[in-house]
Amino acid sequence: MMISGDIRGLGRNIRVVYAGSANLDDAALTHTDDRMQRYVERENHDDVFRSYANNFVRLLAVGRHQHAGGRCLRGTD
Repeated sequence: MMISGDIRGLGRNIRVVYAGSANLDDAALTHTDDRMQRYVERENHDDVFRSYANNFVRLLAVGRHQHAGGRCLRGTD
């Protein structure tokens, strides 16, 4: 999950990335030992946030290309 903007308690122009294996439901949050990491970065110091955003855009493009082309991609595509 990625959040950006003015976040109460953290400040203005903040970028936050929540990453990990946790599902976002009651059982996962209270009955399992899933791992979640929070990265908080300020604007212009947001390498983790930009990396996740760029990877999302890349995966979205691959998914659209794969769906439109009707073929599986190789590791070199």
